Parts: sequence; C-alpha cells; structure tokens
Amino acid sequence: MTSIVEKIKIFIEENTSYDYLTNFETLKQYYDEDYIKFTLLTEFDIDIDMEIRKDIENKEKRFYQKKLRKESLNMYNNKCIISDNKEDILLEVAHIVPVSECDNNSEKGDVYNTLLLWVDIHRFFDKYLISINPETGIVITNCDYLKQFNGKYIVLNNK
Repeated sequence: MTSIVEKIKIFIEENTSYDYLTNFETLKQYYDEDYIKFTLLTEFDIDIDMEIRKDIENKEKRFYQKKLRKESLNMYNNKCIISDNKEDILLEVAHIVPVSECDNNSEKGDVYNTLLLWVDIHRFFDKYLISINPETGIVITNCDYLKQFNGKYIVLNNK
C-alpha cells in the first residue's frame, strides 16, 4: 500500500494548480483526517485548515462582490456615473469609503458606498486624481486626461 506521504507527493506532482482542498477530500477516503492534516503540515508545510479558511473567505468575497456589482449596475443604470460609458465589461464598482477603511463587511457590501466607474476612471479615482464633491455633486480633477469631466454635475444616489 502506498504511504500517505507518497500519495500526497503524487497529488502535488499531478496537479500543477496544487488544489489542496480537492486532494484533501480525496485523501479523506483513505486516511484519517487528523493524520492527513499532520502529514501535510509536517512533511509539506501545508496548513490545510488555513487553506480551507482562505477558500471560504474567497467564496464569501466573490459572493458579495458579484452581488454588489449587480446592485451597482442597477442603481447607476448600467453606465459610468462620470463618463456615461455603457460597456459593462469595462465598468467597475468603486468604493467611496475605501474597503481598507470600512468597519465591517456590511459597509463593504453597501451599494450606497459605491460608484460605478469606467475602468480608467476607477484607477484615477483610487489615486485621488478625480473626485466628486459629496455636497455639490461636482466632479473635480486637475488631470489633463480627465479634464472634459471637470465641473460636470453628478447625481449621487445617497441614502
């Protein structure tokens, strides 16, 4: 019978994507779960519990991002709030309060904390090269590339 270490080596060699979670589920058919975890950690420096947590976090992140994109596209009528471009594959959801400054997942997923922006404008927005005055709705920029939008009035969808 092939040892668990040999089986894991084969899984790693055969799966260039290193899909540890799928391999872990397969190995559980043959070996005790704690034994697999111990072997992964000691022989291969793979913390499967951490991999499982990361997988769950990524799924949750993808879910809220997909939901938020759908809500933002709907709220902003499928067009960039600044340029009016409507090519949806080039529209991105930008957070007004940056994700890194959000207090919780609820704030990160709040459609009222978003703007729907053309991909280029989103990059400039994140670098603070274009902004919208929250009091007046006026676009402000000193960037030559975006000068056609300077002074444009935007209707913000605030709560």
